[in-house]
Amino acid sequence: MSAANPSTYMQQCPEMSHAGKVSHSAAPALVCSNYKVWKSLDANPATDFAIVYEDDLNIVSKDYWGKVKEFVSKAANQDWDIVFVDPKNNMKAVGEDHMQILKAGDAASNGLSGSHMMIIRTVSATKLIALANNEYAPMDKFVKNMVRAGVKVGLWTPGIIQQYSARTGLSNRAHQQFPVNEFCSKSSVKSDIKKLQKNSNPEHFNNLLMAFECK
Repeated sequence: MSAANPSTYMQQCPEMSHAGKVSHSAAPALVCSNYKVWKSLDANPATDFAIVYEDDLNIVSKDYWGKVKEFVSKAANQDWDIVFVDPKNNMKAVGEDHMQILKAGDAASNGLSGSHMMIIRTVSATKLIALANNEYAPMDKFVKNMVRAGVKVGLWTPGIIQQYSARTGLSNRAHQQFPVNEFCSKSSVKSDIKKLQKNSNPEHFNNLLMAFECK
């Protein structure tokens, strides 16, 4: 899915509720990018589930796909609309199998941060679209709106991924050690919403596995 950007999101997502004033124009562009995915799922429900990644996801588990396949295999017997995976604030699910359904007032529903990996039940795309048409919030803060509106939001924290830009804090020098080709934009190693920490250890980069090979 081609992502929206700060210059195009209002044209690409005219039906979506737009913020009157936001601190970062990239934030509503991110919501629009997800909104486009939801619209696509709603129009072409070819699968039961869809996994949405942001471009700065990195994998920290050798059994990543095994754990994802196991989770999805159980999902048919679970009642949820959308699941946020391993948020960047290191919040942990309190339920069995590292999974819980969020409720209004939960610390997670109010403070979950990070939408770098989400699993969406395709038939629930209609709920997400309807909510986004009526109100705006940054993508990771949309959780509170979802829960309040009756969308069944899950938090799954198996420890298999992390958000590259939020947790590693790589310096500009470290970015230069990670060449990108025509298949990967520079945004995969640098967030356009949150500035990375400076003077961090570039050696941390060598221990990371990007979800999508760009080298």
